[in-house]
Amino acid sequence: MAGLLGLPPMPWQSELYDLSHETDEAGRLWYRIVVVVVPRQQGKSSATNAVIVRRSVMGRNMTTAYTAQDRAIAAERLIEQLYERQLRPSCLEPLVEARRANGSERLTFANGSRVILVAPHERAAHGLTLDLAMIDEAWSQRDMSLPQAFSPAMVTRPDAQLWIVSTVGDGTDSLLAHYQAAGAASLADPDSRLCYVEYSADPADDPDDPATWLACMPAIGHTIDLDTIRAERAGLPADEFERAYLCRRPTAGPADRLISEASWAACYEPAATPAPPLAMALEVPYDRSSATIAVCGSGGPDVRVVEVIDRRPETDWVTARALELWERHRPTCIVIDTGGPAAPWFRELEALRLPVKSLTAREMAAACGGFYDDVRRGALRHRTDRELDAAVAAVQRRPLSNAWAWDRRASSTDVSPLVAVTLARWGHAGTPGTAVFASL
Repeated sequence: MAGLLGLPPMPWQSELYDLSHETDEAGRLWYRIVVVVVPRQQGKSSATNAVIVRRSVMGRNMTTAYTAQDRAIAAERLIEQLYERQLRPSCLEPLVEARRANGSERLTFANGSRVILVAPHERAAHGLTLDLAMIDEAWSQRDMSLPQAFSPAMVTRPDAQLWIVSTVGDGTDSLLAHYQAAGAASLADPDSRLCYVEYSADPADDPDDPATWLACMPAIGHTIDLDTIRAERAGLPADEFERAYLCRRPTAGPADRLISEASWAACYEPAATPAPPLAMALEVPYDRSSATIAVCGSGGPDVRVVEVIDRRPETDWVTARALELWERHRPTCIVIDTGGPAAPWFRELEALRLPVKSLTAREMAAACGGFYDDVRRGALRHRTDRELDAAVAAVQRRPLSNAWAWDRRASSTDVSPLVAVTLARWGHAGTPGTAVFASL
C-alpha cells in the first residue's frame, strides 16, 4: 500500500508494518494498541498514511478516526497531504472521494469505508464505532481524554487498533509519557497486546556524535543525510535539537523536581531487599492501561526498603497475581487507595479474604508526606527501577485536606509506581502519627 501511495517503505517502516500487523491463530490482529515514538522527519506520516489507507481499502465499511494537535493541522494532513499528494496521483484515486467542508472533512471510499477527522478533546468519537483510531502528534496531549473517548468506540470491533504516534514532548506530554511507560513494561510480557516501537538516543549518548544520530534516526541514508542533521544541530537550541531529533525529553531542572535527584540518588542501594514483615500495595492509572504491585519491608533500624515487584499492561492479571504474592509472602496488609482508580480491587481482594486496607484522604496525604520525609532524611532504600525513577522525577503535588498528595493527573508521566511504593510504605509504617503529618 505504501508503494501504491508513491512512497515505498523504508526498512524501519517495513518492520513497523510487520510487527504491528501480527495475527493470532484465528487470523485476528494481535495488538490492540500500537505506540510509535520516533524523531521528526523520519517518515512517520507516510507510515501511518499507508496504515490508514490499507485498513480502508482492505475491509468494507471500516471507520478510521484521525486527530492531531489541533483540527486545522489534522485537516491539512488528511486532505492536503494524504489525499492530494498521495491518493490522487495513485491508482487508488477512483476509489476515494474527499469532503473538504470545514468541520466535516473526511475521505469516503467506494467500499463504504471512511476516514473522519475528529477534534482532539474528550468528546471525540462519541456515538461512533471505530476500527482504527490514530492519535498523531501525541506530544500535544496533556491528559488521557482521547484514549478514554476512543477505546469504548472500538470495544466491539475484533480487529480494532489504537495508534499513538509522536516525537516526545517538553515534559508536559503526559499521554505519550504514559504510553511509553506502558510500552517499556510490555517488552517483558510476551502476552502483551501493546506494540511498542521507539527510536531514541540513550541519555548517555553524545548529542554531537554522528553515531548517536545514526542509532536513533532510521531515515538517515534514505530521505535525509548527515549534513542536514549537522546543519540542524548548529541552528537549534540544544534542548530542542535533542527533543526533535534524538527523541529525548528535556529533563526537569533541580527547581522543578518535587523530590530532588540528589535525595533520591542517596537512597539508592543496589542490593536493598525488603525484609519481613512486608506490606503490599497495588495501584492503576485512570485509564487502567497497566497496574503496579509494590512492597515495603524493613531495611535495618529506622530504614524501610521499597520495591516494585510487578508491573504490566492491562489489569486482568492483578487479582490472581495479588493472591499468588500474598500466599507466597504473607504481607501484613495490601493497601489500596479506594479514593483512586484502583478502588474496584479492594472489594475483589476482600472477597478472597485477603487483608486489604484502605486510606482516608487525610491518611493519603500523610502517606505521601511520610514517603517524602523518609527520602529527605535518608530513611528509605530502593533499587534502580526505570519507571519508578521516572515517576519520582516527574511527580507533582495537589492540595488534599490541609496537606498535599501526589497528583496522578498533572504529573507529566504515569506516577503509578510511586503511588504504589508510597502506599506500601504507609502500610508497613502503620497509620502515621501527628508528627509525620505536621511535617507537611
